[in-house]
Amino acid sequence: DFAFAYYQRGYDTDYIVMQQINAQYYPTVIHEYVHFLIRNSGIVDIPVWLNEGLADFYSTMQPMGKKVQVGSFIPGRLVQLREKPLSIETLLSVDHKSPAYNEKDRAGTFYAMSWLLVHMLSMSAEYRDKFPQFLQAIVTTKPPTKAFEDVYEKTPKRVESELLKYARSERITVALFDVKLEKAAESPVIEPADPFEVEINQARLLAVNPQH
Repeated sequence: DFAFAYYQRGYDTDYIVMQQINAQYYPTVIHEYVHFLIRNSGIVDIPVWLNEGLADFYSTMQPMGKKVQVGSFIPGRLVQLREKPLSIETLLSVDHKSPAYNEKDRAGTFYAMSWLLVHMLSMSAEYRDKFPQFLQAIVTTKPPTKAFEDVYEKTPKRVESELLKYARSERITVALFDVKLEKAAESPVIEPADPFEVEINQARLLAVNPQH
């Protein structure tokens, strides 16, 4: 109910469902598209915090001339963190059934901490070099607490302390990537969908996920 958009895998296709097409929701669309990429990457199981953190991290993607910038801070997330942060143990243990993930008044803090942790791991000088190694450890189903200890030689409590300090940073690091888009991607052809096709896809969505 509190989502502007969501990703849903269907029987023979994938969907990103939006409340409306509006520029302010584009970061949310990118967020959901990252879920699609992760789901189709062959990774069987990925922690919820890492899945949502990566999706939020890349949702900040924006063009900068002939480059794409990723990693700018999300102000709203920082506000949520300052109110009542989760403990690192709670964050790492959240699954799709957890109240911290499903309840409207708690989910904001979970998303904020997931995003900030991924940002610190991928952008900070102290963590970024070993982030690919950490991801590999997670993908091979190693528990996150064990992955932190093996890869970074740090306890979860140490990571939590550094994460809260990172939230108060006055300067951040972002990433810039060179891009070369095809003309079809720069100026896509957009046409209204056939009404019958719209109804068919709505029926398919309800069939795979009745709660929506």
